[in-house]
Amino acid sequence: MGTDHHAAPGSDTKELPPVQLLLPTSWQPPVAVGGKGIYITLEDGREVIDATSGIAVTCIGNGHPVAQEAVKAQIDKLDCE
Repeated sequence: MGTDHHAAPGSDTKELPPVQLLLPTSWQPPVAVGGKGIYITLEDGREVIDATSGIAVTCIGNGHPVAQEAVKAQIDKLDCE
């Protein structure tokens, strides 16, 4: 079949779990399970500051009541049947 041009020469990417295709290391990214204000709670219980942002993303915090109500209002407009 075709050659995987994104893989290192001589490597067999078909045997690697998806996360190891992107991060070929034993390090696992943290998993967020909650958040409030500027903090994100990780699955191991640690709270860290949510300092992420980008060109098209504005960090407005987690769980802000205005944002929650806007999301709820939008969800109520969807018909998922």
